[in-house]
Amino acid sequence: MNYLKNRTIILASGSPRRRQLLKKIITRFEVVKPRVNEEIVLRKIKSPVRLVQTLAKLKARSVYRKSGRPGNGLIIAADTVVWTGREIITKPRWNRGRPDKKDAFRILKKLSGTRHSVITGVSVLDRSSGRLLTGYEKTVIRMKKISDAEIRKLVNSRRNLDKAGGYAIQESGDPYIRIIKGSKSNVVGLPLKLTRKLIHKFFH
Repeated sequence: MNYLKNRTIILASGSPRRRQLLKKIITRFEVVKPRVNEEIVLRKIKSPVRLVQTLAKLKARSVYRKSGRPGNGLIIAADTVVWTGREIITKPRWNRGRPDKKDAFRILKKLSGTRHSVITGVSVLDRSSGRLLTGYEKTVIRMKKISDAEIRKLVNSRRNLDKAGGYAIQESGDPYIRIIKGSKSNVVGLPLKLTRKLIHKFFH
């Protein structure tokens, strides 16, 4: 994307997976972690699509304020949840600053053997004008039935404790997850096709 040359791109996320994904389409960017009270938003919004888009917008605007507002570049933010058809599932909660393994176990137990969706909202904000574009992507997943022993092994590995739904499809082998329809990068946390499309709209 040559039109991004000489523009400052900021990823509004503390996620190392989103950072790795964004590098596939943008070679140079800064990382600024947003400050958003997600619990308040979760209590108010019950639609998963509206939720992820709202949180993505709030994250982008949070970093916009932190970065000094006007500037020559874009801010990219995203938020991901799992939707069972009845319940929105986010990351396993933290307890006293540490990952809650019991909550991670509960989530994986609930998703085991089910078909569900991973939904990510993406916002791109132009720092010079304040213009904000937002979209979302959905990927349908089938999770194999996982035994309690296998769930404990996943939880104890700690690889899954900071991910929506408590699992990490990008880990080698992906033995428990099969994508039925949609984007793998969306499941990891940043749908690249959608991100490109939103960026493209600012310049064409």
